[in-house]
Parts: sequence; C-alpha cells; structure tokens
Amino acid sequence: MKRWYAIHTFSGQENNIKKHIEQMIEREGVQDKFGQIIVPTREVVSNVRGKRRTSVQNLFPAYIIIEMELDELTQHLVSTINGVTHFAGMTRASRVPIPFRFNRARSIAFLESILKILLEARSKSRTKLAKMSASRKVLSRALWAS
Repeated sequence: MKRWYAIHTFSGQENNIKKHIEQMIEREGVQDKFGQIIVPTREVVSNVRGKRRTSVQNLFPAYIIIEMELDELTQHLVSTINGVTHFAGMTRASRVPIPFRFNRARSIAFLESILKILLEARSKSRTKLAKMSASRKVLSRALWAS
C-alpha cells in the first residue's frame, strides 16, 4: 500500500533531488512501488524596479513529499541519494519513517489551492499581507504537527 512520506533535503536542492529520485526509480525498475513526488510550490508576483516579476517559491523549503510503498529497498534508495538528509518523522529507536495520515497529504494540496486564492485576491494593504502570512504559518504548523 502506497503512503505519503516527507523527505528532508538540502534547502534549494528540492527539484534536483526530485529528478535524482525519479532517475533512481527508473534505473532500479521499481516504478510500481512509487507514486507521485511533489515539491510544494506557489507562484509569487512582485514588483522589482517598477516591473512585474513572477517567481516560484517553495511552500515547505527543504521538504519533498513522496508517495511510496515503504520497504527496505525503497527506503534505502531514497535515503542514499545525495542531498537527502532523512525522512521526516523517523523514530530514533526503530529508524522507520512515519507516514502522513491521508488527510494531511490532501491538506497540502488544499493549502496550495487556498494560498493561490489568497494571493490572487490580496490587496496592497500590508496588514492583510501580514494576516495571510500568519495564517500560512498556522496551517503549515497544523500539517507538520504530529
């Protein structure tokens, strides 16, 4: 049964590590044990020197969300890739990663959609932007709290 896991990586290397994981999956021929690999991002529009600029920002820097069947082989494949530090939520005693609850994995997609709506509807008021930032922190804490 495939479950969702969070992988902690080096910050700024999330997309490269995602590519390396996908290449390793193909090379080892274990595509049936893996599902989606997600780097949660959002589009940010800012004004730089009077010009509109669009950039992509990570929602959870240094984390990749991966759907996989956990066994010794798959855990070893993912954890030995350069740039992967550890599985988030791994217990020290058993060294077995703890999967997300299904509703948490769905909450990440929900959070992304809420942030897009908020960013599209935002006004230029700094107080409203501060409230949006605070609500993002609260939602992300709720996702990662165990």
